[in-house]
Amino acid sequence: MELLGQYKVDHRQRKVAIVSQDSFYRVLTPDQKAKALKGHYNFDHPDAFDKELMYQTLKDSVEGSVVEVPTYDFVTHSR
Repeated sequence: MELLGQYKVDHRQRKVAIVSQDSFYRVLTPDQKAKALKGHYNFDHPDAFDKELMYQTLKDSVEGSVVEVPTYDFVTHSR
């Protein structure tokens, strides 16, 4: 099992980061926002997430780069 790219690091030097998948929800269109306000938007569907941003953020983190994890605002449905 690879531990986020730290499998070659001494166990005393490993670092752990918890990243919420909620941080990577897509910014909703006006139509999607209207559905969300009525409880009709499926936030569990895979298309609800910005997979490219999630992948790039995790990849950069594993490579040792400093990354900024977005904060999703559930009121405005934006980051």
